[in-house]
Formats: sequence, structure tokens, C-alpha cells
Amino acid sequence: MKNKFKLVLLVMVLMLVMVSCKKANPITLPNIDDSQVITVTKIEENKEGPTASITSKKDIVDTIKLIKEKAKPTRKKSNNDTPANTKDFRKMEIFYGKDEKMTLYLYQNKKYYIEKPYEGVWEIDKDTFNKLIGAM
Repeated sequence: MKNKFKLVLLVMVLMLVMVSCKKANPITLPNIDDSQVITVTKIEENKEGPTASITSKKDIVDTIKLIKEKAKPTRKKSNNDTPANTKDFRKMEIFYGKDEKMTLYLYQNKKYYIEKPYEGVWEIDKDTFNKLIGAM
């Protein structure tokens, strides 16, 4: 009887761990047709640097498609307005619809990441990271 209880308890603990450690959902981005401008701002030591803008519809479409294709969900959480483990990153803002804006952060911390505040963290490869910040 004790062994059965231990087995049930172990299964319940494992289920709880699996549920609490789920990966982020696939990244959601504004509709390509509604997106008007993308800006990328360099942040170093928590100070804003130069900003580059993407205004060509083709480049906006390519950028959004690239993020959707390459961003892989992780188990990392986003609990802050900006990335917590780095002072150097890029802030990407996608302006869409009528005066709406979505903010993403791109940074390197051993691997390459996109973070959407309070929603999740997605891993990207080095080539994708370089393409996304290439405007800088």
C-alpha cells in the first residue's frame, strides 16, 4: 500500500512539474497587412542609441515572416518590461493598425533571443538575429 501511495504521489508531482514548465506558445505578431513601420533601436547600458526604420512594405513583410518562421518557443519567462539579464539589446517596435505598437526585444545571452514583455521568450539562430538587427 505504501508503494502504491508513493507511485501515485510521484506521478502527481511529475505532472505538476510538466504543466508548470511548459514552453511559450508560438510568437504572435501583428497582421502583415496592418503593419506600417518597424523601428529597431540599439540599447547599450540601458541608454537608447540610434534607431533604424523599416518602411518598405516588402521589408516589413519579410521581417515579420522571418520572425514567425525562426522564433522557437522556450521555457523562459518574461516578467519585466525589458530583458532582465542583459543591458545591451535591440528594441524592435512594430507599428500597425491605428496608432498601435508591439514591442519586442532582441538580445544575446549565450544564445539569441526575442522577448515579448510578459508573454514569452523565443530562441532564434545567429543568422536570424543578425538579419533582424542588420538595419543598425
